[in-house]
Amino acid sequence: KAAARDTQLSLHEERDAPGLGRVSVFRLRYTDSQELYFAAAGERLLVFTHPRMDLPTPETLGLWSDKAKSRFGRSKDTGVFSRIRESSEDTAKHSITLSASFLSFGYGALFPALEAFKFRFDGNAWETWALPEAGRRADSMDARAPWTALPKSPSWCAALPVDFNKAADMLRGAFPDKKTAIDSLAAILQPPIAACWYPESKLYTPLFAARLSTAPSVEALGELFERCVGGLEAGILTGEEKAMLLQQQREREEGKEVENPVKARRFEPPLEVLLQRGAHGALWSREVSSRYGIHESSRSAHADKMRSKRFFRVQLALKEGILLFSPDDRLMEKALSTVDKKYPPVADLLGKPDVGLVIYPGNAAELVKLSALESLPADQESLFRQGVSRRLFPSLDKLSAFPPYSLAMPDLRKSSWEKLEWRELRP
Repeated sequence: KAAARDTQLSLHEERDAPGLGRVSVFRLRYTDSQELYFAAAGERLLVFTHPRMDLPTPETLGLWSDKAKSRFGRSKDTGVFSRIRESSEDTAKHSITLSASFLSFGYGALFPALEAFKFRFDGNAWETWALPEAGRRADSMDARAPWTALPKSPSWCAALPVDFNKAADMLRGAFPDKKTAIDSLAAILQPPIAACWYPESKLYTPLFAARLSTAPSVEALGELFERCVGGLEAGILTGEEKAMLLQQQREREEGKEVENPVKARRFEPPLEVLLQRGAHGALWSREVSSRYGIHESSRSAHADKMRSKRFFRVQLALKEGILLFSPDDRLMEKALSTVDKKYPPVADLLGKPDVGLVIYPGNAAELVKLSALESLPADQESLFRQGVSRRLFPSLDKLSAFPPYSLAMPDLRKSSWEKLEWRELRP
């Protein structure tokens, strides 16, 4: 009944299984061409890939269970989850274990020293555990992210133990002529970096901060920023092409068929990079047009050269041994004021510096709400918008009642499961 009107989940058939009685087989369509089938047999859930596969009998259920335990259990020889499974003494009522590669969505270079996370319920409360990657030492990792450079009251922040050499490989491939500058920067960046999202900004415009072990070359940083940030802007027509375009517009108005319509022959290059140098650092800035930009093009002196009605003012800053980056210049302004001690930092509430995650539930709920509404315009996605407002927003409102919390950073020098401490942040 639950699957009666679901386009992805449906009741496929009722089948007689020897020794198990009448069994309902459900079909789950998870792509346009791929399906998964499952059925409940006693206390077991059977999952299979083809509807005509024979269901096990009571006599063979045990054999299936033994094979599953061998494949997914603790066996060091065959168990694919042998290292990340709980110990045999674990008495948790519920336990959810997730591989870090699964959680990273392809961005594993952001936390390469972590193998898995576990959420465990002991009957009274949930616990959070982390498993550092075996055989990968992280002795050089400073567990204190640059929290003093990040403005207070974010939606959430995370300390990311980035492998800068892996990240630099991408830049080396894209800009082989800048290999020396890239290698020099990768050598002095100190993990972890901190990434923060704020309720007054967007999900896609976080603020990043990283510590540097020594002063970098300002010129090299500027060159990398100029090469990596920006793209071609508006298409430009010559005077002759403009005249032809006007002629074609008149012909269309008269109902005539236009042959070989005029198109832009070249594009504006990326807009200029502005550099402000001070006694203790530097600030690079470039305007980049995008339909998702946070500023209207009318606020730019380069509006006529932009290919969109909105733009970002992307900035990179070097100040007091801290490297800051964000597509949102408003967050950068706050961060620079924070480094100058003119604005309170996240660090003021943390107490202990060994923090891996900070979350302000009220601010997080606000950011998720605004993002959901922006991605579901009322005139285009009215049904989804109503569903989100009815189902998701009440849960977010409940989340807003919780105080801010921080989660301790795991000791990446270990190679066994470590329980992480959640700490309530009090002003």
